[in-house]
Amino acid sequence: PSSAHALKGFVSEEAVRLFEKHCVFTKAELSARHAIWLELYHKVIDIEARTLLETVNTLVLPSAYQFQVDVGRSLKILQDLTVDGGVTLPDDAVDDRKTMFTKLVGDIFYIRKNLLKLQEMLNAADDMDTEERAIYCYTDIKPHMSHVRSHVDELEAIMPDDMWVLPKYREMLFVA
Repeated sequence: PSSAHALKGFVSEEAVRLFEKHCVFTKAELSARHAIWLELYHKVIDIEARTLLETVNTLVLPSAYQFQVDVGRSLKILQDLTVDGGVTLPDDAVDDRKTMFTKLVGDIFYIRKNLLKLQEMLNAADDMDTEERAIYCYTDIKPHMSHVRSHVDELEAIMPDDMWVLPKYREMLFVA
């Protein structure tokens, strides 16, 4: 199901017998290749996870915070106008803006919460042996990265284009 699991094939008894029988690799050479590929697998996942952390912390969240301020201000304006300004708004207009604000605050919260957990997971992986770390990358870190990404995708769907500093999916699909 994954490279982390498939790499065990390098050091299986069957592989060792086959490679030694044909004088291709010794058991020690296969073990070395296994260790190198496990380390490489971990490094790639580690780089991807750290890139995700940096990208979301430095590009996504600052824009989201600004959008949160804008939505919060507009909510306050609507509330003030309906109470003090005597403006009649469509039914549930203020509640709709409250719902939007609540969703935005929740998305930002869950992104931050999951980024902190991802950082903890990366730190925990550093204390594992090579094989255990590679499996952990596959079974825990990669799914958690996808979870973070799902929250970021939800945020992307509601953020205005001029505030979203990264290319949006629809923009990438139609770039010539």
